[in-house]
Amino acid sequence: MQNLGTLPTSVHDAYRRLLDRTTVDREYVFKILSWIYHARRPLRMDELREAIVVEPEDTTLNREFLPSPDMVIECCEGLVVWERRGWVSGSWIDAVRFSHSTVRDFVFNEGLLPLNYITRICLTFLSFEDFETPCLDYGLYTERSGKYSFARFAASNWHIYMKGEGVEADEEVQTACWRLIASRTKRESMGMMSETPHIVYWRNTNPTSLHFIARCGLNLLYQSLLVEEK
Repeated sequence: MQNLGTLPTSVHDAYRRLLDRTTVDREYVFKILSWIYHARRPLRMDELREAIVVEPEDTTLNREFLPSPDMVIECCEGLVVWERRGWVSGSWIDAVRFSHSTVRDFVFNEGLLPLNYITRICLTFLSFEDFETPCLDYGLYTERSGKYSFARFAASNWHIYMKGEGVEADEEVQTACWRLIASRTKRESMGMMSETPHIVYWRNTNPTSLHFIARCGLNLLYQSLLVEEK
């Protein structure tokens, strides 16, 4: 009989023991768990795989580092599940989620990466060299969406993450943001890649950096840009 003293004393203790079994670096595992925690909607597997391999200052997606879906699930030792719903209206529908609601509290207490990091990765992704050229028609938009699965999520949520407590004031986040919006064509690409794309609007209005920041509701950056332009 197993010694009762060796049994987990709580759900969180059980989760710690599960993760102790993984052969993958703990930091890598918590990168996966942090993205699932912070996701404003359930991430698809291809979106998650791309998000976790991006590092600040990257200029392109390092596809050779993309983990397999099986590796993503297996290294989390049962804390994560991959729901595959199949093809719906011509699109593959799936979602990566925590296996139980208690996993969310465990991740928050054990090693959650901050919103600052999540925001920087979104901004870094949208600053990739390939986004220097906007999608001028829906065919190009569809092709880019297929090549960069995480782009639509990043384009739709970076500014929302940036409004999180203290994130907009973070100097590294600000630098990443300025680097992105300083490029007119990348601003256009970002607008087009949103999950509610308004391709004609972004192509015809050609928003300035100030206009773009104002539309995103980033008041701190907006005020600092106004000061610089005076």
